[in-house]
Amino acid sequence: MGSFGYLVGNYPDSWLLQHFPTGKVLATSILGGFVAYGVGHIENPQIALWKYIFLILGGISVIFAVGLWFLFPDSPVDARFFTPEEKILAVKRVAEAKLGVKNTQFKWYQGMGFTTLQTTLLNAVSSGVQIVTLLAAG
Repeated sequence: MGSFGYLVGNYPDSWLLQHFPTGKVLATSILGGFVAYGVGHIENPQIALWKYIFLILGGISVIFAVGLWFLFPDSPVDARFFTPEEKILAVKRVAEAKLGVKNTQFKWYQGMGFTTLQTTLLNAVSSGVQIVTLLAAG
């Protein structure tokens, strides 16, 4: 399991909802708005302005991902920021959730866990809602 999945996946859902109910949406909306405003004021652009947004936000994402790669541990045992007691508790929590502590080999059958038909059916609901909303809006 990846580092981010380990950290986020092991928090109880109620904890995440209580502490960050709209944080991601607000942060990305604010950052995106500032970037779009700044890009809109570029004089004599060399490429289309909308391409700058993708380059800037993509660059931020890559830098953030590289930072997280080095910051987050591979398992609770390797976490520098946990005390020995917290490491034991984290390993017990992972064991109770039957997630496994560390697996460095990718298994194709563990991919997303959905067949093509299941993915299509899951997407159909969202598409249906979008169609109804578009038709209702006129």
